[in-house]
Amino acid sequence: DLAGYRIYYGRGANAMDQVVKISNPGLSRYVIENLSSARWYFSMTSLNSSGIESARSPTASKLIT
Repeated sequence: DLAGYRIYYGRGANAMDQVVKISNPGLSRYVIENLSSARWYFSMTSLNSSGIESARSPTASKLIT
């Protein structure tokens, strides 16, 4: 019943205030472009066809230089 994903990201583990909504559940890769130089934090959820969102995944980070 998977319908899509949401990727949350931002410059702090407690400040992931940007979100990408992905409505293609078959997508296995997504690139977030134009990130400025900084450490960025990411987490994601899945959504079912009723719009119910899962708990967030563990947070990952990446230093963009």
